Amino acid sequence: MLRWARDKARVRVRILHGAGGAGKSRLAIELAQRLRGEGWEAGLLPDPGQSIAYRRSAQGTLLILDYAEQYPQALERLLGRLKNGEPPDARLRILLLCRSREQMAPLVDAAVPDRHSPALELRPLSQQAIAWALFQAGWADMARRLGRAEASPPIDEAGFAAWLAQDSQHAQPLLVLAYALNLLHDPAAVRLSRDEILAALVDRESARIQAECRAHSLSAEGVLLLKALAALPGRLDAAAVNALGAVLNCPGIVLPPAVALLKTSLWQGEGDSGALPELQPDLLAANLLYRTLERLLPDAATRGEWLWHTLAAGAPGAPEWQRRLSRLARLSVDRPPGRTRQVAGDPLIAALSGTLENHPDPARACLPALERDNLEWPLHPLAVAATRAELARGAATPAEEARLLNILSVHLAEGGERPGGLAAIRRAVEIREKLAAQNFAAYAPDL
Repeated sequence: MLRWARDKARVRVRILHGAGGAGKSRLAIELAQRLRGEGWEAGLLPDPGQSIAYRRSAQGTLLILDYAEQYPQALERLLGRLKNGEPPDARLRILLLCRSREQMAPLVDAAVPDRHSPALELRPLSQQAIAWALFQAGWADMARRLGRAEASPPIDEAGFAAWLAQDSQHAQPLLVLAYALNLLHDPAAVRLSRDEILAALVDRESARIQAECRAHSLSAEGVLLLKALAALPGRLDAAAVNALGAVLNCPGIVLPPAVALLKTSLWQGEGDSGALPELQPDLLAANLLYRTLERLLPDAATRGEWLWHTLAAGAPGAPEWQRRLSRLARLSVDRPPGRTRQVAGDPLIAALSGTLENHPDPARACLPALERDNLEWPLHPLAVAATRAELARGAATPAEEARLLNILSVHLAEGGERPGGLAAIRRAVEIREKLAAQNFAAYAPDL
């Protein structure tokens, strides 16, 4: 990565991809720190959903776009500037972090194919010795932070190797560090699985939130729900917290106003300009979201309503809708096992789909963000529900009805419902045949 940055080429774009917990963000931040030490301007693009402005340095500039799949419009603007603008005076490096390169690579190739460096994939640690070294370093650092610098790990390298061999995903850097942290709290938990370790960490975070709520006389269930739901937009600011409290209710659950949260350590930032952030990293945020909503909102209709209002907080436009839905897709991939992975599918996606199919206005609000190519596979049921709701509302014209049926057929087929997809596209063809018979020049291309 350093050789790529220091190369004499003026502009280069690179994709860094890998599963959740592979260490993409950590590697990118380390790269930025090294380059800043050499006089570069280097770091995360601050708010790509709003602006692609950045500072430059004569030595070089590194822009990191984390979760690049959430910001396709910002990426297109950035790449368009590279394609059509004058080359920068100094080196410019753009690093795109994502789960999969399939969405990002075509965008880069279409705009700046001559500046697209080969993608890099981060995989689980390939050597036991490297994983063991990471475990030891993580243990030492976290023990020091917890005031237990003299504590020794309850396992030796052979014991660690046995745990590593339980599951190939244990070799993810995040899991190695989570294992070390969990052992600091529970030295006997040497055989816990990946999912048990994540669940234990989330349980401890939940206990911390509950203790904080008791200290400030707040409803623990209400605060836990807000903390879990913050994973959808990434953070809940004061306006969003108050808006949710005004429209959502459930027996036995009281959502606190933002002013009550300002007094707690859960609030990040100053006053109303701060926010309640999501739990980090993604795997823990997904675990907290699914387990909390399953426990506190067992009714699917209620769960779907809460999800909808959280996604719609602040009346987002299409780009922000797409970003939030992309986050939901990533959380779905990271969701914990057990009842949340039944054959029936994702319980949160199913609940939200029911809300969209039964309420035309919510469906219309998010439909533009679902009508796109390369839609993340967990979102196809939402696209089907929103399109069906729009069709049930009554299309303005036969041409619009045929367009919606075409979209519906694609999402049904890609979601595995091929018979339904065929039925929808046949109806679309029938409509377009009639339109083409009336005005061939106008409607034959669509047919």
